[in-house]
Amino acid sequence: MKLILTSSIFLMFAIIVNVLAQTVPQSDPDKAKMDEIDQRMRNGDKAAVLEEANLRPDVVVPSLSIAARDKSTDPERVELAREALSRVKGVEDYLKEKIDQQSTRRDADAADERYKQLDILSMVRTNKAIRIIASYLFDDKTPGYDGGDYSIGPIRLEAALLLDDMALAGAPSNKPTNLKDHVLEWRTWWLRNHGKFDDASPYRGK
Repeated sequence: MKLILTSSIFLMFAIIVNVLAQTVPQSDPDKAKMDEIDQRMRNGDKAAVLEEANLRPDVVVPSLSIAARDKSTDPERVELAREALSRVKGVEDYLKEKIDQQSTRRDADAADERYKQLDILSMVRTNKAIRIIASYLFDDKTPGYDGGDYSIGPIRLEAALLLDDMALAGAPSNKPTNLKDHVLEWRTWWLRNHGKFDDASPYRGK
């Protein structure tokens, strides 16, 4: 069972690397370094993933975010991927740009992409990531998508629900009875507590 699980992890990572190879030039030094890290991981060096934090966000965030979200594989690898993701220089601004690129679109794909990038940002447990997510609590313009059976809330609501998941110390209840009021609760909480998140250090709360 362990051998099958390990093989599936490396297969997943290999697929990600192959996808990236189609969008990142082969001559890119960060791409070459990522290939080297991939080979070391194939040889059993799980901690090598932490070295990806030294590479550009556009090269490593797509693969790290998939590994960080995949709780069905190796828990150790998930934690290492999340740690590496949080260390990538400029990752917060990179993800914010991705979110904002979809802000004026109202289709399902745009709403889904916004939520995906916001979800990745919530795994970057730095004060800056929290500040960016909290800023969307006050966004009353970026819509969600309601397609009947498939819907995504407006970005202010998705931000509140992701902040719930981050379990910030002293935060509002994460079992809201009214979602509109819950956003207002988060806005009030943030206005009172934003000063605790002013620096660029990792979040050290719960």
